[in-house]
Amino acid sequence: MCDYSLIWFKSRLAKVGEALVLHCFSSGSKGFKSPEDVPSPPPRTVWGKIRNLFWPPSPWSPTAVCIPPGAKLTVDGIPAHLQEKYKIPASGIVTMVQVNWASDHVYRDAFQFENGAEISLQKLPEALCATVLDMGEKPEEYVPHPEFMGALRGERL
Repeated sequence: MCDYSLIWFKSRLAKVGEALVLHCFSSGSKGFKSPEDVPSPPPRTVWGKIRNLFWPPSPWSPTAVCIPPGAKLTVDGIPAHLQEKYKIPASGIVTMVQVNWASDHVYRDAFQFENGAEISLQKLPEALCATVLDMGEKPEEYVPHPEFMGALRGERL
């Protein structure tokens, strides 16, 4: 899943077996990226350099990797304070879930642990490592939240 807060970034669907890293995007929101993402090369043309002088590019933003609800991942690097608070291990298998559907403009992406604990990605540390085990039952039927669809049509959030 890609939270509404990552709507303006390039995004793609995750792949089974792919290693991912939790990243804090320039919007301040956390989401997954591939460790293989590389920054765009600097502009080579005079116009590109002038444009960047007046409209500097935002800090390098990798492609957001979206994971559908129900996908299973292995995670490693859960901090001790979260382990203690939620009674979870430092590493293990989690399921991607969406929470807070009744509220607008709130973070929805979360991990659900085997004990039922749900933790928002925003509470997890940057650089947390995850590997996609499976994409859930029918990832091809995953439809982004209506806010995403509106933004794709050019509507303002």
